[in-house]
Amino acid sequence: MRATQRRYRETHKDQIRERRRRKWESDEALRDRQRASNRAWQRRKRYQQVYGISLADCDAMLQRQGNACAICRRSATRCASIIATPVARCAAALRQV
Repeated sequence: MRATQRRYRETHKDQIRERRRRKWESDEALRDRQRASNRAWQRRKRYQQVYGISLADCDAMLQRQGNACAICRRSATRCASIIATPVARCAAALRQV
């Protein structure tokens, strides 16, 4: 079965690519779903690579801090200092709280 599917994909590569391209261009809901998925993936990766914590850990820390930055005390949605303002200080503040 797999060999058959692989052969089909290899022989019809251009048609498959064209069909996907047309669907992407014409289906706005598909684009929105894919973009939302990409944003979520990028957010998870950023917290893991930059801060060394999972997204769930970060959300739990923010909730313990009252959904505010530990440094400037503004709301996380207004400030976003966890990412924007000095990353080392905010990441350290997140870890200490």
